[in-house]
Amino acid sequence: MFKTNFKRKAREHFNKCTGIYLIIIVFLILGIAVGSIMSKVLEEQQIKNLVSFLNSYFKVLNETDIKSIILLKQSILNNLKTVFLLWLFGIIIIGVPLTFCIISLRGFVIGFTVTFLFKEFGLKGILFSLLAILPQNIFIIPGLIIISVISFSFSTNFLKRRRQYRYSTYQNIINYSITILLVTTLLIVGSIVEAYVTPIFMKMVLSR
Repeated sequence: MFKTNFKRKAREHFNKCTGIYLIIIVFLILGIAVGSIMSKVLEEQQIKNLVSFLNSYFKVLNETDIKSIILLKQSILNNLKTVFLLWLFGIIIIGVPLTFCIISLRGFVIGFTVTFLFKEFGLKGILFSLLAILPQNIFIIPGLIIISVISFSFSTNFLKRRRQYRYSTYQNIINYSITILLVTTLLIVGSIVEAYVTPIFMKMVLSR
């Protein structure tokens, strides 16, 4: 019963918010594109500094045992900060444009990192991107997209129906918060992958 009800609500949500999903995904893609472009227009000294930093990082990573529990805590903390901001932007209404900024910034980081690694490290950069960046983002990016849509949708619905919401504001905020918490499990799964699976892949690439 619960499973059927959940599927129905999820289907209704996606059907109702298709347009918002498209907008959020467009902003994500724009962020990736801008990040990719920016990685190509760095000055020579900036490139040298970044390559030097990455080489040092790769060396330490390859020679040091990574404590997964520390990575897990840090990853969860970082993701929860992002989720909190998206939740807050939905509550304060005027923060809606900032929702697009957050999703674009995440896209920018991915686009910049992947393009720079490919440009400067060739095949190893491609492998590193696929095995060290992609696995956790399979869960984190969809989770952030869904939470962004929920935040945007909550704000716009509140503005449209503020008279109806006047007597049920707290209940709507509670429902909104619970929904976001449920979706946050996707980001937690991504953090687990980042802490316990990704380091194995990273060492495989760096040992080649």
